[in-house]
Amino acid sequence: MEIGCSTILYGGHDLKTAIDRIGATGYKAVELCAIPGMAPHLSLGESEAYYADVRDLITNAGLAIESIGASGTFADRDTFVQVLDAAAAVGAPLAATGAGGKMDDDASFKEVVDAVNAVTPDCASRGVKLSVKPHVNNAVYDTDSAHRFIQEVDADWVGINYDPTHVWRNGKMEIPEETVGRILDSI
Repeated sequence: MEIGCSTILYGGHDLKTAIDRIGATGYKAVELCAIPGMAPHLSLGESEAYYADVRDLITNAGLAIESIGASGTFADRDTFVQVLDAAAAVGAPLAATGAGGKMDDDASFKEVVDAVNAVTPDCASRGVKLSVKPHVNNAVYDTDSAHRFIQEVDADWVGINYDPTHVWRNGKMEIPEETVGRILDSI
């Protein structure tokens, strides 16, 4: 296992600065963010040469690309497919995003499940797994909703991006170490 750091922590800096600092800190892997307005370290719809340059920058810094952080892009399927294309082009095995939707709303939960199931063939054809983060105020926000979610999607191409801070502050004050075992195999 490699310990990684997201470029989201360097949202106000360019990619080279983010990679240099992440490498200097001792991390071995990086989540490369493609989040417009917050951490635009990976552009979408670019040439193969652009993605090769990004991959080389990260590899030459001694880092592995663990995922593409793509929060805020999943709601637009065309944009998210571009995220998957970019992930495949740089060699990232995962694309991480929030689910969207609304907490404790069955219709919203179903919409999220349907949207995820609609994009899994795109994941499979690119060899990039979708990693969904339980997030405060989203349809998938705690261990119960994550467990339910993973039962209704293609677990070969969808997993859980587990951030215990979101699970804890979801309003229920869930204690992650007491509940994570229920979804551990999906993380």
